[in-house]
Amino acid sequence: MRTMEDRSREESAMLRRFVVALTLVVAPLAVVPASPASAIGFTVNSNGDGGDLLPGNGTCATLTNVCTLRAAVQEANALGGADVITVPAMTIGLGSPLTFSSNVTVQGAGARTTILQATGGAHGMLVVPSGVVTLRGFTVTGATGIGALGISQSGGDLTIDGVRFTGNVASTAGGGYGPVYSTGGTMDLRNSEISGNSTTSTSTNGWGGGLAVYSATVTVTNTTITGNTVAGPSSAVGGGVWAGMDSNVTITSSTIANNTVTSPIRYGAGIYQTGSGTGSIEVADSILAGPQGAPNCSAVGKVPVFIARNLIDDTSCGTASATRTIGAAGLSALTNNGGQTDTRIPAAPGPAINAASACATPTDQRGQARPIGSACDLGAAEVGADREASVAVSNSNPSPGSDIVVTASVRNKGLDISTGTQVVVTTAGASQILSATAPGGGCSIAGDSATCAAGAVVSGGTSQVVLSVRMPSSGTVNVTATVNGDQPDPVGTNNAASASASTGGVDASGVCSAVRNGTKKANVLRGTGASDRINGKGGNDRINGKGGIDCLDGGPGKDRITGGAGRDRITAGAGNDRVFVKDGATDRVNCGAGRDRVIADPKDKLTKCEIVRRP
Repeated sequence: MRTMEDRSREESAMLRRFVVALTLVVAPLAVVPASPASAIGFTVNSNGDGGDLLPGNGTCATLTNVCTLRAAVQEANALGGADVITVPAMTIGLGSPLTFSSNVTVQGAGARTTILQATGGAHGMLVVPSGVVTLRGFTVTGATGIGALGISQSGGDLTIDGVRFTGNVASTAGGGYGPVYSTGGTMDLRNSEISGNSTTSTSTNGWGGGLAVYSATVTVTNTTITGNTVAGPSSAVGGGVWAGMDSNVTITSSTIANNTVTSPIRYGAGIYQTGSGTGSIEVADSILAGPQGAPNCSAVGKVPVFIARNLIDDTSCGTASATRTIGAAGLSALTNNGGQTDTRIPAAPGPAINAASACATPTDQRGQARPIGSACDLGAAEVGADREASVAVSNSNPSPGSDIVVTASVRNKGLDISTGTQVVVTTAGASQILSATAPGGGCSIAGDSATCAAGAVVSGGTSQVVLSVRMPSSGTVNVTATVNGDQPDPVGTNNAASASASTGGVDASGVCSAVRNGTKKANVLRGTGASDRINGKGGNDRINGKGGIDCLDGGPGKDRITGGAGRDRITAGAGNDRVFVKDGATDRVNCGAGRDRVIADPKDKLTKCEIVRRP
């Protein structure tokens, strides 16, 4: 006998079958796009991998009513318009290939924050068989297993801008190909990074550890291809770039370095070209360096053509010429030097700096403007450190003959580290530079100028130089700090700064500015903090000069005199006086008649003082 619960389950099942049937009827009508197709924007709000419920209805929504990247791409493919998919900062796991076949742009938040992570060893993580596709601002990583390509193009027009391909490991029984692979159509690869990928063929040959091109047209601009490996039991070619058959590859303002080929037969750790047809590889304003397992260049049939100027650290690409400089670029390790993708910075000074005959691109891989120096640099990164100078004095109105502290700073506002940083401080009008210290080593003092090594200043960092400067008896000291370093500076207007300190008084041997006279009684007399003249007259006086360079005269009587800060001239006068002038300045004390007690600095000049302590 059926229960109420049994009947309820049957009714629910009938309702589900009705919904499915209705969907099969309505869905074909819903996927027919309007004519002509119009552009639609989609914003991904989920890092899941679910597909779109009704592709072509203009709404990116999975069964759970969220917009995933896969659902957005399926909508764009079905609609056919010039659609834009915006992906915020998130990590998205892709369990199977994601295919693009329409006019679509995928805009990530940046390669450091928007991550496409392969799960399950997706073969051909991103696939472009046709369409006009632009991929911008994200990282492709984690593709593993058989034929695990980061992106595979077989047709259409593909633009890759600001994308990072790293940590992809391909292994296949047939020929193994790199993480960026094109077999047809046109590809524009720019401002990107291909690093730390591995391509292995388990049975035959390995082709292209970073970029593999076969019968396609590819342009590479402002891109770093480094640290990739290709291996095969028979042979391995093109650790950085492989171009086969009738491929046309143009490489401009890029860095191809420290790529590896591993095989009994291995060629072209940097670039390998094969084929005798119409294809070619042209290289301009680029760096080839640090090949592992084979020379930088190898070719069968046609050979790479070098135009403009290039820096290569071996002669495998040809001997030195107007377009090939043979030398070491002194590349830094791959790291975050600003921008959304990592770069390797050539040494400055060095053969890559200001070496291009013309600027092929207005910016470098990081978006930094070119040129910074007298000409553009070779490679993907334009080297520059924006050194900003500043200077300050501890007292702008000091006492005559007193000492002031000058602090000169250099701040690196550029993207690259500033090496060989130097700060030059001039103190026009000063009596003397007493000392100068700097974090990067010593300072040399010559007259009114000190030249100091400020060391290496990282991007966003600051280094300080500190000087002790003695003021004259009167006048103004004009302080100027000028900074420089090894790297070209894109902003020359902030390399110098100035400050000044003025004293209107005179030395204590002359007349002090403010005059205070006591009486013949016992007085308590205090200075003003400026340069004072205080006369105790008769009586047992207590006199404190306070700050400034003071003229203190105790007169007759048993006086207690404190000079205070500054270079003071003190006359104790007759009587058993107590004088305190331990203040770091150079004071002059005449104790006069009587049995006087003095506590003074070692450099103070004392006359007729009977009991002296110099702690």
